[in-house]
Amino acid sequence: MGQAECQFVARYRKSDMKPQCLWDHLESVAAMTSQFAGKIGLEAVGSLLGLTHDLGKATREFEEYLKYKSGLIDRLSIQLHGAKLDHSTAGAQALYEAFLQPDGTTSLAADLLAITVASHHGIMDALTPDGRDTLFQRLSKGESETRKEQALSSLPPHIRERIRNLVALDINRTLTDCLQRSVEGVYGEDEAHFNIGLIVRFLLSCLIDADRIDAADSEQPENRHRRQLGQYTDWDVLIASLEDYISGFQMLTDMDTLRTDVSNKCLAMAMEKRGFFRLTVPTGGGKTLASLRFALHHAKKHELQRIVYVIPYTSIIDQNAKSIRGTLGIDPKDTRIVLEHHSNLLPDQIADGEDAKEEAQDEYNDYKLLAENWDSPIILTTMVQFLETLYGAGTNSCRRMHQLANSVIIFDEIQTLPVNLVHLFNLAAKFLVNACNASVMLCTATQPILHEVNPKTRALPFDSKREVRVTKEQRRQTLDRVDLFDVTRPQGWSQHEIAELAVAECNGEKSVLIIVNTKQEARNIFRQLQAMAETPVYHLSTSMCPAHRIETLRIITELLDPDQGKPFLLVSTQLIEAGVDVDFDVVIRSLAGIDSIAQAAGRCNRHGRKPFKGRVLIVNSSDENLNKLPSISVAQEAARRVLIDFERDAKNAFQRHLLSDSVLETYFRYHFHEEERRMSYPVDSKSPVGRSDTLVELLARNRISIYAYGRNPHNPKLSRFLNQSFQTAARSFEVIANSGQGVIVPFDEGRELISDLCGVFEPSKQYDVLRRAQRYSVNCFSHELDTLAKAGGLHEVQESSGIFYVDGSHYHPELGLTLEKSNKMETQIC
Repeated sequence: MGQAECQFVARYRKSDMKPQCLWDHLESVAAMTSQFAGKIGLEAVGSLLGLTHDLGKATREFEEYLKYKSGLIDRLSIQLHGAKLDHSTAGAQALYEAFLQPDGTTSLAADLLAITVASHHGIMDALTPDGRDTLFQRLSKGESETRKEQALSSLPPHIRERIRNLVALDINRTLTDCLQRSVEGVYGEDEAHFNIGLIVRFLLSCLIDADRIDAADSEQPENRHRRQLGQYTDWDVLIASLEDYISGFQMLTDMDTLRTDVSNKCLAMAMEKRGFFRLTVPTGGGKTLASLRFALHHAKKHELQRIVYVIPYTSIIDQNAKSIRGTLGIDPKDTRIVLEHHSNLLPDQIADGEDAKEEAQDEYNDYKLLAENWDSPIILTTMVQFLETLYGAGTNSCRRMHQLANSVIIFDEIQTLPVNLVHLFNLAAKFLVNACNASVMLCTATQPILHEVNPKTRALPFDSKREVRVTKEQRRQTLDRVDLFDVTRPQGWSQHEIAELAVAECNGEKSVLIIVNTKQEARNIFRQLQAMAETPVYHLSTSMCPAHRIETLRIITELLDPDQGKPFLLVSTQLIEAGVDVDFDVVIRSLAGIDSIAQAAGRCNRHGRKPFKGRVLIVNSSDENLNKLPSISVAQEAARRVLIDFERDAKNAFQRHLLSDSVLETYFRYHFHEEERRMSYPVDSKSPVGRSDTLVELLARNRISIYAYGRNPHNPKLSRFLNQSFQTAARSFEVIANSGQGVIVPFDEGRELISDLCGVFEPSKQYDVLRRAQRYSVNCFSHELDTLAKAGGLHEVQESSGIFYVDGSHYHPELGLTLEKSNKMETQIC
């Protein structure tokens, strides 16, 4: 729309103060939000959200406020109610009133659309834990605060007519149909309320992503050509590359035959209708390639848009991405087809307080506009990022949720799912399959019993006909690759004794892998080994950035080459257990869950090609500190019970092998029974909730909050669809306690990337730089960030960017990120 025709402005471009017409912005966001929401049949809802989300900007007051914030005028003639001028409530009020029932009562459309628009700068509580009706308070704001009537009267005729036509549609029916699809199968009333919240989250994702994309492209129009917006390489092209790669397979061992059999079964399974699938094969059974074959063919069969690999540890992303790119013949540094998303380099601003809720920090911070939104056909991300997308507090994560619709979602090593997240995971997975046209495959050698959890309304469906498994004979052959020895003892093993044991095992010209439960224990044993071993010693943990881990694994792989056969020692955290393709002669595993021990054994004689059986030794460390890892302590107790049962197994129920299916099933039943009360994510008085409750309840019926509301005799009766404490639950949610933030480290190319980011800010370049920087980032807990900052080792790339790097004095060439300085390290980059 021409400048003369556009009375109101959405924003002023920072580089030259060129205005973006508000009407152009509303229509652009409406088009994208409609496209995104259309994945689940909510096109009209998306259009309405986009056309009304910034309605409050169509006023004289906001026009003056925007000029003031952009530095075009020196002072305001209006008085602010708080630090910001509210522009999102007007649209929320307009939609709420448009969809009220004739008798003035609310409707599903009124509630859902209103809270979505009101939350597009930070999700809000409908009802707070202490019973405050924040949604009603927001919608009850007066004209002097929201300027709704003035904004509505300012709308140009063509937008007013579009809104009128959309409101005339049966939006309530459309939303009700979506809700009904989401609760197919075994569901209860609690789960239906929970799914209403997930619909809100999905719509919010569509609106936020569209809003951010349009804002970013207004600031830097040249960014448009970098966005794919779903226009990806055809599945046929990628399938042809994959099948050509598979045709070159040679079957030299029984494991080669097993992998080919699993791959062919996955190809056949890909032709089945959408839904839930399981891939249950032994470690070393070729899950990555087989699941990729399933995903590509399934996506083509059902015209799905994206494949998302969800992986427990960032370390596996590196290896899997390298494997997938190599298999498909893609450039190793490509991110347009295969994108790795390790961690959030851009911090999510968590709204706190009414003004922050309305306008979270700086509304269109340049870096915020560059946040990753999974715009590639094959995504590799972590379980942390996946669950943050569904339940986290920040809008950067939330904006990705709609990309999970019309997707094949592969959950690799699903047994690593923390027990307190079981109900949240199961409910989300069922929603994605039922409402969002996704297919889900659970991959592991040790399937947890997610289909047997209580209540049944929160269990996953299970159909044995939709599971890819190996034959009993193939399973027996994989068990015969290794012997397991339980050498735990009452007094435990000190770190020095574990190191001595490893050296003794290595003295027979063997490769030895030591897996421990904490990064600190790994560092300590590594230093002990360096002091006493005559063979090379290596270290692997998440303190090392992905590129550093890839380089270390490359060296390890060369040393493990059968033609070299050089003895060496590697000490690692449990990250090596999930999906990392290495093959040692001996594995020493610190006591953990039986599923972890099974994964560790999968790194021993992995391919069955050694002239001897592999040896797996289970030890119990007397020095490890698990105070911050209670889940491992609980898993250890369940494992101890199984080890005792195994020792007393006179009837051979466990088939004389610690890795038999019956052993694993017994372990998961012990573990899940012990942890059943924690499966709904309990919170306590120390959390933002301020009392004992569960996140599932806060995001479903929220009964305690409703009771608190009802204790005030002046409050009218609540009779609406939304009473959830969305924001409070999100602020209480952590996949990993104190999960912190990613920081960029000066390893290899990371130095250059840090220098680029520290230079003059050019968004046209930074979009690509931030994607590349994922491979040179390490996730830090909040207390680690504080320690680094106090030591002077943590720096911001640009003032107020929220993107941090560590200087060379805190990055060790063998250990990775360290809180203490070392003379082996380099100096500050910039």
